[in-house]
This record gives sequence, structure tokens and C-alpha cells, in this order.
Amino acid sequence: MDRLVAEAVLGPKDIDDDDVRAYEAFNALVWIDRYSTAPTASRAFAQTQAEHPDFGIREHPDFGSWMEAGFRGYRAPMPVEDFHALLQRDHTAALGKLGELKEAPFSTDKPTWDDAVSLVRQVVQNHLEHGLVLLGAEADLDNDMISAVVGGWASGELADEVAQRAIDRLSTLDLGLWGDELARFIGGDGGTQRRTEWHRFGAARELARAIARRLADEPVPADASNWLERAVNAPGGLLAQFWLHVVSHEWNKDRESWTGLSAESRGAIDELLHRGGIQGALAEVIIASQLHFFFAADREWCQANVLPLLAWDNPERARRTWDGFLFWGRWTDQLLEAGLLRNYLDTARHIEGFEDEMRRQFAEHLAAVALYSEIDPGTWTAQFTRTTPDQERVEWLNHIAWALDRLDADVRQRQWNRWMRDYWTRRLDSIPLRLSFEEASALAGWVVNLGEAIDEAVDLAVAAPAGLQQHGHVLHDLSDRVERAPAAYARLLGHLLSGTNPPFWDCHYLQGIVAGLRGRADEEDIRRIREQSLRLGCIGAADW
Repeated sequence: MDRLVAEAVLGPKDIDDDDVRAYEAFNALVWIDRYSTAPTASRAFAQTQAEHPDFGIREHPDFGSWMEAGFRGYRAPMPVEDFHALLQRDHTAALGKLGELKEAPFSTDKPTWDDAVSLVRQVVQNHLEHGLVLLGAEADLDNDMISAVVGGWASGELADEVAQRAIDRLSTLDLGLWGDELARFIGGDGGTQRRTEWHRFGAARELARAIARRLADEPVPADASNWLERAVNAPGGLLAQFWLHVVSHEWNKDRESWTGLSAESRGAIDELLHRGGIQGALAEVIIASQLHFFFAADREWCQANVLPLLAWDNPERARRTWDGFLFWGRWTDQLLEAGLLRNYLDTARHIEGFEDEMRRQFAEHLAAVALYSEIDPGTWTAQFTRTTPDQERVEWLNHIAWALDRLDADVRQRQWNRWMRDYWTRRLDSIPLRLSFEEASALAGWVVNLGEAIDEAVDLAVAAPAGLQQHGHVLHDLSDRVERAPAAYARLLGHLLSGTNPPFWDCHYLQGIVAGLRGRADEEDIRRIREQSLRLGCIGAADW
């Protein structure tokens, strides 16, 4: 140990700088003294420390560099109410006190500039009028502090007089720098139920149009997805939402004499829709998603400006706008007749270009059209079947089965008589194309949700090869309903099990269903169910 200490005192031989060599010797002695009880180590360290009192001990003397990770919580420079009181007395002094932190080094246990910015946001959120003090006409706030004031106002509901002064002041900011944040401020939801209704203020409308004219003219990416999610977080989409609120406000305020969108609203929305670039594209997504609203508010303008956004004469645009419409959009019979049904059927031709969730939403839309619209499904289901990929046809049939379960018995019977029987019969005759095994399996899901038509539907179900869908609901539903028509259900189940292949996981349902069928159904059908259950791996099925 004595030799080690002697070597450490000399310092590294390959360092020419005397001060650096002395510090490295000091650091080595720190490390040795920390882990050694030798008297020579402690004496050498004490002597070196006395010779160099300015040398500091490193937290990790045995590492040249290191990294630490962890969570650093908020360190308030002062309590919110103390800062509130200081602002009331002397806002210059209050900001000066926080400004001292701007040049302070980062610390894990002391307030930083980020903490100061958070404090300003909190005090504005709690005392909305302080935003006007901080952002007064003579103020020369740091950009971080301006953002904190805007964030505080976005999280609260300003009184009209304060809101008017606030929007007047914000309108003087450089829109090239602040346009995106102000679009979020007036068009977003602020993350709270209580927020200022900026759409009521003329100055906010003027600001919205000014922001739109200054939006960056960036191209539309060719391979993007999640268009609605992008739109609700981007200036173009947020401004479109702002004008939706404007139209809704004006309409609710004057329903008795309402004749359509004001010239101001039309002009502002037209500017967004025709500006081009990514922000215009995102505005289109929001506007198209609210087709039903605009159709009710101003049918003529909507048919000329909104409905065409969903047309496939512009495939890139339609791919974006259907993303929004399938999530938020609603159809009506009048809209369907005005051209939306044609757009739905055109979308079926392009559905393979959509993500899985969008494809499910599309099937759900058209299942609802088939069951709830007054338009005869016989006028469009053949075209839909002929032009839609098999996967989407199966998804549509499944959605119809699930929707049937929510209908009253008389409504289900009415739909069966209206179009479902005829559609199924024609498909068995390969009209307009051959019925696939997957479609026949999905159609079987209709049977368990029917009432008086069960026997008739089972006759159709057993007329084509079919099986139980791997994630289908047939067995789950049958287990609760087998007493409705046990003989028909036994015949259906024997047929479907014959077309089902392992792996099979629903033996527990089958055992209960067989118990419910015993003595109520043909013994030959029950025997067939048992045999197929054994084939599929249901242990003990022979004794059911």
C-alpha cells in the first residue's frame, strides 16, 4: 500500500500540465483513502488537500465519466400564492426573481428555469387575470414565459372582458413564431371541461384567418397514416375545428332564422380547404369527418364543398378524408341519396389500402346502412359484394350479425323479410359471385340472432360448406339461446362442426349446449355433434 500511495503522489507520468497532474494525483489519493485504512494513505491525502484547497472531491473519483437516470420532480421556486402576491405588488420584481434561474446550472434538488416557467403557468391558471399583467402591452417577456401564459389561459375559462383583452394582446404576437401554438390555443380543447369559448369573439376569428394565411406550405407526405390523429394535433386541423365551433355557435344562437353558413365562415373554411399543402390536407380531414353537421347546417354549400372531399376522383385526398369520416362521420338517408352511398361503394374498391381498424370501421358503417337505412339494401349490396375483397365481405357479414343482436325481434324479422333472405339465397346461387367458405361461416352467425326465421335460415346455412369462425360468437350465443329452437340449432351445429378444423378451444360451450339439446333435438344430430366434438379434441364428449 505504501508503494501505491507513493506512485499516486507523483501523479500520471504522461501529463505535462502541472495543475492537471496534481489534480489527478489528488483524485487518486481520494479513491485510495476512501477504501484503505493505511496511515500513509490518510497522511498523503491530508497533505495534498492542504496544498491544494481549491481542489474539489468528485462524487465518483473512480470514474472518468458516468451517467445517472431517474425522475426529477417539480421544484417550485416559491409557493404559487406567494408568487401571486408578489405579482400584485411588483410584477417586475417577481419576474426578476424568476429570471435569476435562467442562467442557473441544472440541478436535481434546486429550482431551475423550467420550474420557473411551470410556476408562471400555474399562477395564470389559478388567477387568469395575471396573464394580462404578465403579457401587458409594455411587457418584454421571454418566449418561455409567453408560452406559459398561453398555457395557463388555455386551461381555464376567462371572463368575456378578460378574454377580449387577452385575444387582442395575443393577436399582436409574431404569427410566424406563435401561429401553431395560437391555433392550438383557440382550436384545441385545452385539456379541460372549462375553457374559454374563443369562437364567440370576433378578434379570435380574425386571428384564426390570419394564422391560416401564415401556415407553413409543406408538402403532403405520400406514405402517412393516422390522418385523423394528425389532424387534431396540427394547426390546419385545429383551425378547422375552431370554425366548426363558430358555425355551431351561430346556428344555436339563431335557429329560428338560420339560412346557412355566414359569409365569414364560408370564406374561412374555403381558405383552409384550398390552401394546399399538409395543413390544408389536415383541414380537409376534419371538415370531411363532420359531413353530417355541414349537410344539416348548409346543404347546398356542403354538397358543393364537403361531400366531394370523400370522392375517389382524387385518391390521395379520399384516402385521408375517409380516415376522419370512418371514425367521426355519420350518415343519413339524405346524405346517402346525395352521393355518400356511391362514395361508400367506391371506397370498397380501395379498402385494401386502409389500416385494419379503418377496415373494421368501414364494415360497421355499411352494416348499419344495411339495417337502419330506409334505402333498400337490394339496390347496392350486389355491387358491394362484387367489388369488395373477401375479407371485407366477411367483416361486413359479421358486423350485421352483431348488430342483429341489438335489434328488437320484430325489427330482425322485418330485415330478414326485407333483404337478408333474398341476399343469402342469391349468394347460394353464386349471384353476383360464388359464396366463399368464410362468407358462409359468417352468415351462420346471423341464424342465432333471428327469431321466427330460424328454421328458414338454418336451411340456407346447411346448403353450403361452412364452419365455426375461430373468433366467432356462435357457440357463446347458442349456449344462452338453445331453447329457442333446439332441433334447428342441433342441425346447424352439426353442420358447422363438420367444417371446423383444430385447434379448437370451445369444448366447454359444446358440453353445455348438448345438455340443453338432449331430449329436444334429433338424436342423429346430437350424435353428430358428439362425434365432431371428439374429432376436435373435446375430452369426454362421448359421454355428453
